[in-house]
Amino acid sequence: MIVSVVAIFITLIFNSLVWAFDMQAESDRSFRLLDLMPVDENEKEMVLLQSMRTSYVKMDKERERIMETGQELIDVIKRNGHIQELILHFNQLMIQTYRTFQTEEKEMEERQYDEEKTKAHKHSHILLRQRLTTLFDHLRQSSGKLNSVRNTVRRTLSRLYDLHFCEDDVIFVEEMIPSDEKLGKTIGQDGLEMEVVAEGVDVNNNNN
Repeated sequence: MIVSVVAIFITLIFNSLVWAFDMQAESDRSFRLLDLMPVDENEKEMVLLQSMRTSYVKMDKERERIMETGQELIDVIKRNGHIQELILHFNQLMIQTYRTFQTEEKEMEERQYDEEKTKAHKHSHILLRQRLTTLFDHLRQSSGKLNSVRNTVRRTLSRLYDLHFCEDDVIFVEEMIPSDEKLGKTIGQDGLEMEVVAEGVDVNNNNN
């Protein structure tokens, strides 16, 4: 009885390993096929997609700058720019990322966002900046293997911010930013609009 159970258990493990290896091989083949697919060199690889937008103008504008700065770096990579030019653009991206994240974190604190969610959001910022620094180090230290490293950096960078922008930022805005602020209005602007309307009414009355 025990021998039969052990035999069945070993068979299950063996079959599971075979299945896992087959799936890994299939995954590797899929990635190789993706690498072979033609790429439109004129298509932007870093864009703030609609799914990443929060409708909060202040935040979206800063995140757009990250994507634009990242795209400029990718463009330099695509045209095989000099290493010093790559480093310059990478530094600009790191600075823009740091400033944007600092602004977000300050706003989360000012609006008294949930403590645990704030902590998780900040941790995500740290991880993103660490990954960005790692890519920068790989690029800077890539002696003799610059082309392969450039391609790796380009592919990784193009999707680096996507998940965070689609999830964490959107959740924060949905929970904490009032609708009128999402549209970019302020109390002062509303007051100005009312004054303009009132002036228009007075002018019409005088004309009558």
